[in-house]
Amino acid sequence: MGNGTQISTSVTIINSLLGFEALSLSGMDTTSALTILAGSKLEIASAFFTFGTILTPNASSWTAISTASTAYLAFTPSGTAGSQIVSGSYVDTTVWSTSKQGWYTSAASVIRCTHSIYKTSPTVYSNKAFLMNPNKDRIDGSLIINNSLTVVGGIIETGSNGYGVNAEYFTGAISATTTTVVTGIAEADVIGMSIQVSTAGGYLSPSDGTSTHKISGKVAGTNIEIHVGTSLIGGNFYKLLVWYKV
Repeated sequence: MGNGTQISTSVTIINSLLGFEALSLSGMDTTSALTILAGSKLEIASAFFTFGTILTPNASSWTAISTASTAYLAFTPSGTAGSQIVSGSYVDTTVWSTSKQGWYTSAASVIRCTHSIYKTSPTVYSNKAFLMNPNKDRIDGSLIINNSLTVVGGIIETGSNGYGVNAEYFTGAISATTTTVVTGIAEADVIGMSIQVSTAGGYLSPSDGTSTHKISGKVAGTNIEIHVGTSLIGGNFYKLLVWYKV
């Protein structure tokens, strides 16, 4: 496990680099543990660090994170100013610091956080994401995406005639009616829905026109119900999309 090392430079230059982050991480598109790749750069509390070797966050800090909760990738500097090193770990809280222009474990802390990770299990690192500046989460103008867009959660359009998209996820085999509560959506506002069944190697049994092979959804008040037949085979990941007025 390597450490990042401080680049000794003038205070004037460092002060102009508040919030600087140029990290390359392995495992961002998988559920495996993260590592910080060599060549990465990071400013932490007016000190500038470079990573000459791969940095692996402390494993015991991940163990300390509760399952089914969000963790944050944290960088802790130590040593004498001008020749500090920085280590990586996981923490369970972070706040935005306007004076340091970054996410830190507290307003007075020098431990910087850069990414969030959801702990699905001790060995599953899910929903990895970069922590954005909270003042830069709006775009004035058009957004063009050349590749795919993946949204974890919901998309809301706030225009007067806009529509929201709410996603509900289910895991495990479903062999009978399953009901989930969709908070804050009135039945009269629901426009439509679709159901997707996906899994590695999974499939639906061929439809023969009988009810035992059908999958459908319906609105019942503020509940969304998924109905599947008893012959559903192999599907262990369900996604229900609901379009509704906002």
